[in-house]
Amino acid sequence: MTNAELRAFLACYDLRALRRGCGITRTAMAAGLGVGRCRVRDWETGRTSPCGPDAARYARVVAGMARHLEVTWDGET
Repeated sequence: MTNAELRAFLACYDLRALRRGCGITRTAMAAGLGVGRCRVRDWETGRTSPCGPDAARYARVVAGMARHLEVTWDGET
């Protein structure tokens, strides 16, 4: 996927709600992705968007969380 496609995919979700719904802290998410906690906050709030390998890793994690919580692309459960 391109960076634009990854950003569009991530924009379909409430990233903070997904993370919290899975019981994952920002610190744990950041450690798992190999980024800083503030970077995860910025992605969740829309201040910045991940790109490159960070975007690909984050999208895989988000997809897994959405499957775990049975959340669809449009936010319906």
